[in-house]
Amino acid sequence: MRDNYFSNYSKDLSTVQESVVAVKTLADFIKNSFGPSGMNKLIVDEKGEVAITRDGFTIMDKVGGGHPAVKVLMDAVKTQDLEVGDGAKTIIILTSELLNSAEKLLDKGIHSTTIIRGYSRALKEILRILEEIAIPIDPTDKEELKKVALNAIMGKFTLEECEFLSEMVADAVLHVLTKIGEKHFVDIEKIVIEKKLGGTIADSELVKGIVLNKEVTHKEMPKKVVNPRIALLKCPLEIEKTEYDTKIIIEQPGQIKDFL
Repeated sequence: MRDNYFSNYSKDLSTVQESVVAVKTLADFIKNSFGPSGMNKLIVDEKGEVAITRDGFTIMDKVGGGHPAVKVLMDAVKTQDLEVGDGAKTIIILTSELLNSAEKLLDKGIHSTTIIRGYSRALKEILRILEEIAIPIDPTDKEELKKVALNAIMGKFTLEECEFLSEMVADAVLHVLTKIGEKHFVDIEKIVIEKKLGGTIADSELVKGIVLNKEVTHKEMPKKVVNPRIALLKCPLEIEKTEYDTKIIIEQPGQIKDFL
């Protein structure tokens, strides 16, 4: 599917037109999976593996194609997903509309440099307007944090699972939130996600402390200790096997008992 997804391009299109058509084709494929009523996509890759999803990043990864313009868009989607964890479909659809408008301007004879300059000025104006209409929130308000988390993960799980995870995320952020002066800071490095095979989303839990991923040394050791005392050691606590570097010569049967 990846190889022939964009194979129906007209051969006589210009490079710019090809780029516009490639992105628009991908955006048209994704549009009906956008929003709260978005539909899932059934995708079969070249290996025959089946994926059912409406997550923009997953769809992009499966059917991204090999066109240079789509590869650039894929890099933007990866950055967005890494930084925010959401917004992949928004990037694709918005880029498609921007390219569609730019194509109409090109048809009118407007130079591409002029179009880019206009888009840059529009971006500055958009950022200015966003600053004006932005509503400040209290970073210690758990309900507001839950809304942010819920918005980011919506569509990746069921509604119940999204609400369950957003509650956990808000608690985790509030646990590591610190205030310095008048500003609040969250050290994301203090939040560690430990994955284990098996179980469901509902089996996830937030541990406000340290998780030592280590097996018990002996099967008789307890698996759970309530209100324990904690010892801080400056040396390793391991069972080490004694190393022998000796040579034993036994000449008579009685010597075996002496040796043991």
